[in-house]
Amino acid sequence: MAPDSIHREHFFKLVLLSSQEAIVKKRHVDKEKIERADREARIVLEAERKAREEKTARLREQRLGKRYAEHENRRDG
Repeated sequence: MAPDSIHREHFFKLVLLSSQEAIVKKRHVDKEKIERADREARIVLEAERKAREEKTARLREQRLGKRYAEHENRRDG
């Protein structure tokens, strides 16, 4: 092989390797971003679920209290 072709082949191997490394690093960074977003989303969803459950319980208690009061009024009246 001529010296130029050896250098060219070596250069292309280096470019290919660095491109592959860049892809692997990007995938690693993307994976970390996705995992972090998933964790944060789970926290938000859990907080929303808890708030809905608390609201439902509060409304149920209000509804039951109102029914009890109506029942007492009918009984007394």
